[in-house]
Amino acid sequence: ATREHDGTTFYFCSTSCAETFDADPHRYGHGQAHTAHHGH
Repeated sequence: ATREHDGTTFYFCSTSCAETFDADPHRYGHGQAHTAHHGH
């Protein structure tokens, strides 16, 4: 799954992780990796 935010494409391992991003996209700023994979 992918999402666009502020001109950046974010890639996620699952739709669930993308939905977590949708709820708080600013949490993923500054190019930090998506490392939490809880609830898969």
